[in-house]
Amino acid sequence: MSPHCELSFCLEHHDEWSLPDVNTTQCDGTTAELRRMHVSREYRRQGIGKLLISSLIEHARNHDVKSVLLTTPVYQRPAINMYRKIGWEMKGEQRIPLFLFETFNLYDFQLDLNKCRL
Repeated sequence: MSPHCELSFCLEHHDEWSLPDVNTTQCDGTTAELRRMHVSREYRRQGIGKLLISSLIEHARNHDVKSVLLTTPVYQRPAINMYRKIGWEMKGEQRIPLFLFETFNLYDFQLDLNKCRL
């Protein structure tokens, strides 16, 4: 990606949560990627993740972004449920080989900001 294509969105890091990395993935600036988001276990299920996503969506809309992509491990069930409630749609699955017969599975999601439920 060319450095001229970047849209950055950062929130301050706290022990409870962080959202350090969101960038556009296309040079026309219409698609962004949520790369890392974390809410500490003891602070989950309190609406913090949804608040972070809401802030991301507002920032993306203010910069004419039309969709947001993310990839998450399949074992992140509570996060996946939250993403789906907001309107993210699963677009694919990646199987990354680890050892002889083991794989690490990831889901790819896309959120159309025109259809977003926030």
